[in-house]
Amino acid sequence: MDLCAVKHNVQELQICLSNIQEPFSLPHCLFTCVTLTKLDLTMPCILKLPPTICLSKLKILVLKGVSFSDEHSTQKLFSGFPVLEELCLDDCRWMNLKVVSICAPKLSSLMIQDPYKKRWSDSDNCQVTILGVSLESFYYTGEFFNEYSLHKLALLVEAYINVCGSRTRPRLVANRMYTLLIGFSNAKEIMLTSFAVEGVSLSTDCEKVDSILDPVPPCFLSQLKCIKVGYYNGDEKELSAVKILLKNAVALDRIVISFSKNFAGYLEKRGKLFLFQQAYAVEPERTTFERYKPRSTASTLFSFAVRISMLHQSKISAFYGI
Repeated sequence: MDLCAVKHNVQELQICLSNIQEPFSLPHCLFTCVTLTKLDLTMPCILKLPPTICLSKLKILVLKGVSFSDEHSTQKLFSGFPVLEELCLDDCRWMNLKVVSICAPKLSSLMIQDPYKKRWSDSDNCQVTILGVSLESFYYTGEFFNEYSLHKLALLVEAYINVCGSRTRPRLVANRMYTLLIGFSNAKEIMLTSFAVEGVSLSTDCEKVDSILDPVPPCFLSQLKCIKVGYYNGDEKELSAVKILLKNAVALDRIVISFSKNFAGYLEKRGKLFLFQQAYAVEPERTTFERYKPRSTASTLFSFAVRISMLHQSKISAFYGI
């Protein structure tokens, strides 16, 4: 395979090899192209990487369906982007890799959508470390079959976590989500979908219901101003998690609840919700969760926001009673 586009100083390149199933090598010249600023690569197979990787002008990288099987070359790849600003890993797999480090000094936006799986396999459990000195936004959707940790995030403003299918491994998922939360040291806004909220409260057999927030993530004590809870179903685990969030996020100014169409007992509770909204001047809110298009997640029914400075104990009790 020869990429003529590289020889003609291409700046933006999209490659779709959706029919490839065997391990595949792209031309080595692609990985040293000095003009390429955006690369969108779709290939549902193992990507065989060259020995030399340096994309000195690449600012946007989108990888879809790519599997990585060699730890050394994979590490070279994710260390070869000196000016990368946006990275999207969609349905990518770490095949038997134990440790991967993503280090891009200019990276400002990182989106990870892990593959959907029915069960745990021996190829899972990779420890992925993200060093993001310039990272401002982080989005994760998946089942936490791998462990992700964030470091040196001095500029992080917005973080989004959508957990899928966590009920079969609640404690492991909770621990790995907590590892992520610890890394959100300066986040001002965190968005959690319903399974992620359940992860906060761990499982019903937990002896100490708020142990996941011990110690409390640093941003909860200083920077975190807004928490958005998406696709809220209203069950006991989610309610317990909301209580934990309100208890621990001492700098919080605002909480936004987006109710799912599967909201438990919606027909019975609808009246209470609207009375609560009217009685306490709760602000209607257009949900922002739809923009992330999380997989296997129910649609949003409606949202409202509450300013914590106005939420006295009587109002908290009223909300818990819904």
